[in-house]
Amino acid sequence: MSTTEITAAERAQLDAQPVTDADLADDPEVAAIEARIAAGDAKVTADQLAAARTEAAGRVRFGRLRGLLAERAARQVAEDQERERAAAAEQHARETLAPYAPAELVGKYDAAVRALQAYADAIGERNAAVRGLVTLPRAERHRGVRVYRADTPTMGEVDLDGHVYKPQDFNAHMRRVLAAAGVVVYHDRLTWVAGSAFEASHDRRDPGVVAEGRAVLAERG
Repeated sequence: MSTTEITAAERAQLDAQPVTDADLADDPEVAAIEARIAAGDAKVTADQLAAARTEAAGRVRFGRLRGLLAERAARQVAEDQERERAAAAEQHARETLAPYAPAELVGKYDAAVRALQAYADAIGERNAAVRGLVTLPRAERHRGVRVYRADTPTMGEVDLDGHVYKPQDFNAHMRRVLAAAGVVVYHDRLTWVAGSAFEASHDRRDPGVVAEGRAVLAERG
């Protein structure tokens, strides 16, 4: 409905509201005629007073009508503003979350799983390769193989081409990988440190975090 349209029910409601003497008390035209009567002006007739009061009543009703229309217009403006605010909030939420929609994250998830799985497999297979060289019969061992303890012949290291290949602590090394990515394992919980107070001491942008993990793999002899 337009803000300028009046329904039949509203018009009937307006018409049914009585116009009292109190409503006409402040009308300047009625007050002027009544003042002339009070001053003894014999030229003022009853018809003039009645006409003035009728016109004043019309103005009262007109004022009520304008008030109704103004109230409706204000309500319409408020509703329009609320719709605009809601639409803007929805658009903001959509734009904010667009990079993280399922379609966007699934690819990153799959890539992370493949990368982590490949790296985990490489560490596990590397450890198996070191153990395989360490457990070879003595006659077949490379001269750089060192067995840590005679009673645990599966534990040792291989010194080859300036590198010492040691079995990796899988759990500790995977923690280093997560830390280099900005994820810290604390009390068996994973914490994303980017943007937190914890980042001050574990900044994933600090090359030292990545260098620590690389240094373990370097294993210079």
